[in-house]
Amino acid sequence: MPDGRTIYGAAAQQHIIKDDGGWDEHHRKFAERVADIAMRELEKENRARNFTVIDGKKVG
Repeated sequence: MPDGRTIYGAAAQQHIIKDDGGWDEHHRKFAERVADIAMRELEKENRARNFTVIDGKKVG
């Protein structure tokens, strides 16, 4: 809080959501952060794998 008070629980959640631009904007930002974290983890896992290129003939 600007005056130095600490708020807890639902009041804290409502304050954060209000500061973040409202319900829809807050949840859009949250979903974006979750997606970014998931993609970073997936990319990290894929970099750790050793992929082998296999030459093959096209079927069909």
